[in-house]
Amino acid sequence: MSNRMARAALVLSLFQVALSSAPQERAREVVIKGTIADFAGAPVKAAKISVVVHDHKSTSLAATSSSGSGLFRLKVKISGQCDLAVHAEGFQDSVLALDLSPAQTDADVGTVKLKIDCSSPEVNCDDFGMGKQK
Repeated sequence: MSNRMARAALVLSLFQVALSSAPQERAREVVIKGTIADFAGAPVKAAKISVVVHDHKSTSLAATSSSGSGLFRLKVKISGQCDLAVHAEGFQDSVLALDLSPAQTDADVGTVKLKIDCSSPEVNCDDFGMGKQK
């Protein structure tokens, strides 16, 4: 019986060694950058930008705010699929799906154009010729 247990322990040890030495996909630090603008192309300052992964719950990995010229830049250690979530007062939230390769070190998402949030009390869409949206 003890001979059998010794063999089982040896097999388990070899299995653990094989797993630990197997190549694993490693996440690299990626710089994600872009510009936040309104529907007319004007920069949106102080927009909140975050990188979110969806595991068993939504987890924010990094966050920043856009500059006065609408620019943002953040560093995050990730590879694979994630979302770039953007929130700015008076605008509808925007989510951009990203798929980052393990070798990727930068991702320029270009200009993210936000739509006006007509349901927001501080925004009068009539000022933009849009009327109330339903």
